[in-house]
Amino acid sequence: TKGGSAKFNRWTRKISIEINYSLHKQNMSELKNTYLHELGHAVDFFLFNSSSHDYRWQAITSTLGG
Repeated sequence: TKGGSAKFNRWTRKISIEINYSLHKQNMSELKNTYLHELGHAVDFFLFNSSSHDYRWQAITSTLGG
């Protein structure tokens, strides 16, 4: 998305999260929500090797506070 992205390399098992700070610098609440959204994808990738906005990702993100 424009706000952020989560990337997972299946071979190295490395996760990266990128946040577009310039979009969020005036709104820390939105920055936190975007970070938790992308962290949910990262955890989903790590545990299940895939991620979408399905029930599994929603449950993970909710558990993280998103």
